[in-house]
Amino acid sequence: MIRMKTCCVQGFLLVVIMMPLLAQRYRRCGAIKQFHRLGESSLKQHHYQRAISAFTREEQYAEDNGDITAVSAACAKLATAYFLAKQYPQSIAWVRLALARDPDATDLKAVLMRDYRALRSSTWRKHGGMYAQYAGRGFWNILRVRPGPRGSTFSLSLYRILPGWRKFGPSAIGDISSRAQIHGDKAIIHGDAEFPGCTIVVRFAHRGAKLAQSGNCGFGYGVAARGDFWRLLPTTSQWAAIQRFAVPRD
Repeated sequence: MIRMKTCCVQGFLLVVIMMPLLAQRYRRCGAIKQFHRLGESSLKQHHYQRAISAFTREEQYAEDNGDITAVSAACAKLATAYFLAKQYPQSIAWVRLALARDPDATDLKAVLMRDYRALRSSTWRKHGGMYAQYAGRGFWNILRVRPGPRGSTFSLSLYRILPGWRKFGPSAIGDISSRAQIHGDKAIIHGDAEFPGCTIVVRFAHRGAKLAQSGNCGFGYGVAARGDFWRLLPTTSQWAAIQRFAVPRD
């Protein structure tokens, strides 16, 4: 009898604990559908910036809910909306993220090729420009490479995004700016006098770069310069137009 009462109490406590979580998940599902409808209607009315804002919110709520299908759908819609708005670097970022989740999406491959054709430039053969890596919840890690007569200037901005980001923002950030020589397809970024043990190796590849960090670079907890970055721009001339790309607008 005592064991039965204990089980009942435990079951009641579990329900009490789970109810707010289930209610929160239900509200997020409603938000996903709401922003998806708003994005679709905005696209039909050619209000592309409104569509971008709606699909960004849809993607963020889908990530919060762990809804992979909705995340992929929102990424694809963002790629299309940015393309129609003629914001090709942002479209490249989202379409490559969508293709990473669904490599066989032929319609997205077509959008990607149209993006690259719109940014056609002989400077794609060089390494300068803007590179991006997805950090989560609509945030992007950004690497900028500006060639110069005394070496290239590398600027790197990084984020760590956790579930409480809506209330507290990024849980940690990291940034570094340094000049380095590019030898072939490789450059080595060194930390300043405060972090002399910091080394970031940048290896350039076709329309991308791979980063590897060793030592303490002074970044926030859990932030590191590593992994693949996609190349979004072949030059630095358009930076001002997309300078807020890394941080989603509220």
